[in-house]
Amino acid sequence: MGLARYLVVRTLKNRWVLLWGGLWPLFWVAMGAFIFTKGFAKSPYAAQYARSYVAGWLDGVVITVVAAVSVALLYSMIYSTAAVPYLLRFGRLRPLKYVASYYGAMFTTSLILVAAVGAANWLLMWRGLNDSGISVSLADAAPKDALALLHTAGAVAVFTAFAAALLFLLSLLALKAVKAASWLPFTPLIFNMLFYFSYLYVEQSPLSLAANPFTAAQALIITAYAGLERPYAAIASSNTLDVPAWALATSISGWAAALSLAAALLVSKVRYAPPELLREGI
Repeated sequence: MGLARYLVVRTLKNRWVLLWGGLWPLFWVAMGAFIFTKGFAKSPYAAQYARSYVAGWLDGVVITVVAAVSVALLYSMIYSTAAVPYLLRFGRLRPLKYVASYYGAMFTTSLILVAAVGAANWLLMWRGLNDSGISVSLADAAPKDALALLHTAGAVAVFTAFAAALLFLLSLLALKAVKAASWLPFTPLIFNMLFYFSYLYVEQSPLSLAANPFTAAQALIITAYAGLERPYAAIASSNTLDVPAWALATSISGWAAALSLAAALLVSKVRYAPPELLREGI
């Protein structure tokens, strides 16, 4: 699909996406690998929990990357409102192709960046843990097995589907409330960071963990990567909750379906918004 390919290429060339979705998470990964591990060497269980530690940082990588891509694509959707009606009426663009292109771009761009930064996370964590006196192999820092790697990729894909649904709904809301178009694109970033730090430090109940798509996604990613039977109540906690992985995945998928349905109901009510009004909202 030409539009999806164009969006992927343009997003991957966007210096702000590369900064906030690439260099920024890498900076914190390096901090986690070489600075925050200094006090771990005294613990006899450090090597045992190395994989969970790496998984926790990968979770932060996924959250940051998906947020950065969401903001970039959301701005693209909002400010292409003048061209899209023309292309739908006189060109070859069709509504389904338009929506599918953005979903495809969201998936492709997010997975490419997550794969690149995730691989760097694995190598940096392995090196940092060993430099801090915690003897771990590359296998100890990697997903538990091939199935765990596949489950991790699936968890990232499910969360990306939810993020894409939220992205499309927010773009329609921005066109309904043009004055809010300047700050609405940052909503995914705000939500992602808010719930990331919430799950990092605050122990969740089984209901709050599963019902919230953001915390459910984080728990699912960590559980899949580390090969755990049950998710942690919080990233910084050793307590676990009796919530199966399928329940987390179902919750995220349900939210994605609900947001997609809301967007489908709203799309017919959106009218063309002149670029002048969008600029006035800045």
